[in-house]
Amino acid sequence: MDRSTFVRRAFHLASPAWLVWYWMPPDSWVGVRKELVLLLFLCGALLIEATRLMTGRHILGLRAHERERASAYAQGGLGLAIGLLFFPGEYVIPAFWGMAWIDPLCWYTRRTRGYPWIPLVAYTVLATFLFLVVVPLAEYGTTPVPWTRVAFLAPLAAVAAIAVERPNLKHVDDDFIMHIVPLLVLTATAWVV
Repeated sequence: MDRSTFVRRAFHLASPAWLVWYWMPPDSWVGVRKELVLLLFLCGALLIEATRLMTGRHILGLRAHERERASAYAQGGLGLAIGLLFFPGEYVIPAFWGMAWIDPLCWYTRRTRGYPWIPLVAYTVLATFLFLVVVPLAEYGTTPVPWTRVAFLAPLAAVAAIAVERPNLKHVDDDFIMHIVPLLVLTATAWVV
């Protein structure tokens, strides 16, 4: 594995640290609402991304096809911000964590013939754990997801994420759609489950 791939994979695996959002107090740590802090981080990241695109600079971890389009980092950050601001936390936690850890697993299993079954099972197990253990610990004012719903929602999120991970879209990265599509599916099913 080359250095750029290592940096990209490490960034993926470490990105669930952003979910500290759910343990932050509403006024952040500096007396400013945490939504404003999130928007400032997002604007800063998008400004760096716009500068990179205008100047043609290369950032370690970017793939060759990202030279002419928004990077996976920027699109993943935008997806996370949309999730944090507009979707229920009990869905954001498994959807974002699933994207962060299962997307690299998809890359690996495509080379070892375990795709798509290993990522589907891994995502389902991870989402089940997150729904049952991590979501109840998050402080966003909702009740824990009942295990009967988890038995339906975890595999559903897995299928949605893996289904949109495979297509190679020219301008939209799977770091964005592997997060947003499961959020949309989970939120839509909340009406029937």
